[in-house]
Amino acid sequence: MKKAMIIGASFGIGKALAKQLSAAGVEVGLAARRYELLAKLRDDLPGPSYIKKVDTADSERSSILLKELLDEMNWADAVFICSGVGYLEGEMDWSQEKETIDVNVTGFVSCSNMLMEHFIENGRGHLVGISSIAALRGSGGAVTYAASKAFVSNYLKGLRQKVKKLGCDEIAVTEI
Repeated sequence: MKKAMIIGASFGIGKALAKQLSAAGVEVGLAARRYELLAKLRDDLPGPSYIKKVDTADSERSSILLKELLDEMNWADAVFICSGVGYLEGEMDWSQEKETIDVNVTGFVSCSNMLMEHFIENGRGHLVGISSIAALRGSGGAVTYAASKAFVSNYLKGLRQKVKKLGCDEIAVTEI
């Protein structure tokens, strides 16, 4: 049976992806900061699933918790990093900008690092990161969000080059 981990599974793209993968017979590991939404999603899925409360803004703790989820699943063929935050910024609000950076940049790198180490050790895997069209065009209404997604896009391109340089032909890195 195929296995996939979805980070940011409680809402939006991550939740929809979890439903679709489970319906297709994929065993899923679900991670997000809102445990009650994960539990409800798990109960609604037709196939086997695992859940773990993870807040990617806490980059130190999140990689530990994701490793635990990976161990509970006993592997993941693919990992989808869907977690992200963004605000429409009327006025500059540092707390919102910091949260966006903590989740979309620092949290993304922390999760990616741990997962890529796992894939490299095992010689295979697929990391999928969700970016945004805002990464290409910017946004006057969500400046920090657009900048954070540009980071995600460039980081994934760098990871793709890194695995190629390492000769890891069975590891894929995809930016959506």
